[in-house]
Amino acid sequence: MKTVTLAAGLAAALLAMAPGASAAPTITFTTPSASGSFTGGFGNMDISPGDFVDTYTFNLPSGVAGFTITSTFNGDVAANNIDFSLVRFNGVDFETGSTGNNEYRFLNGQHAIAGPQTLEVRGNSGGDGTYMGTLAFSLAAIPEPATWGMMLLGFGGLGAVLRTKRPAPATSAA
Repeated sequence: MKTVTLAAGLAAALLAMAPGASAAPTITFTTPSASGSFTGGFGNMDISPGDFVDTYTFNLPSGVAGFTITSTFNGDVAANNIDFSLVRFNGVDFETGSTGNNEYRFLNGQHAIAGPQTLEVRGNSGGDGTYMGTLAFSLAAIPEPATWGMMLLGFGGLGAVLRTKRPAPATSAA
């Protein structure tokens, strides 16, 4: 009995010391407005020392997305530092706004086709690193069927005008 109790205590201690399994990164979205636009927040806290990769997968309707991602640390506490090596949405790299103590990346006006999307964040943490990001989304403007009809009619009319033969200019004999 003493051996079983000792084994159970040892197993519990080892289990308590083991790192917890990290959950898949998620984006928390706000309720869409009347126009269909919404925002989402994402991030990671207390990132272990060394390189990290966070991949966010989520669904969006067709529209236009914009992103920002930031990490700031106090120069005296290097453990809080995050250095982004890559931030990418559906294969498109974010632009770098700043590096150093205040890391900032952004991506504006990126078109999204309805369905699954992927946001990838890669970097290096000093040991207690944290980053936060925001996604802003608006629905794509889809023309009404009547607008399409008028546009096609206009192109047809323009084509007809261009195809009609014009009389050749009269030449005068000198």
